[in-house]
Amino acid sequence: MALVPVNTRALTWAVEESGIAVADLDKRLKVPDGTVGRWIVGHEQPNMTQFKRLRSLLKRPAAVFFMDTPPVPTESAVSMRFAFGATNRSRSPEERHAIRDSSRVRKFVGGLWEDLGRSFNDAPAASTNEDPEHVADTIRASSLHVPIDQQMSWSSPAEAFRNWRTLIERMGILVFL
Repeated sequence: MALVPVNTRALTWAVEESGIAVADLDKRLKVPDGTVGRWIVGHEQPNMTQFKRLRSLLKRPAAVFFMDTPPVPTESAVSMRFAFGATNRSRSPEERHAIRDSSRVRKFVGGLWEDLGRSFNDAPAASTNEDPEHVADTIRASSLHVPIDQQMSWSSPAEAFRNWRTLIERMGILVFL
C-alpha cells in the first residue's frame, strides 16, 4: 500500500491544535502504540487509509499535511464559563473544532455583510464574572424588548428557541447550535 509523505511539522501542528493526545490518536486510528509518534518524527509515514482516518479525526483538509509551514493559528479569544469549583481547563477537541468552525463562518458572513455594505452590530458586552441571570434580564429589557408574558406564551422549548434565535440574530449575533 502506498505511503503518504506528510510534512512532520504540519502533522505536529495539526495534532497539537486538535487537543487530542498522541496516544489517543493511536487508539482511535487503531494502529500500534507509538505509530503516530513515529509519523511525527518522520521515522514512518501513514498509508492512505490511515491518512484518511487521521484527516477525519483531526478535522483538517488533506492539503494542511503537505504544507512546508503550518498555518498561523487564528483562534479568536474566547471566554468560557466553567462548572462550579473549576477555575480553568484545557478545551476539549470538540470545543476546539467548534471554535474553529464558528470563527470560519463568522469570517465568511462578515465578508458577505461587508460586500452588502452592512456591519455587525455592537453586541451587549458582559464579563464571565457577572451573574448570568442579571445579564440576561438586562439584555432582554434593553435590547430585545421581550416581555415575560410573551415568553410565557411560547408553546414549546423549540418555539422559544426559534424566537430567541430570530431576535438575537436581528442584533447581528450569529447563533450556532
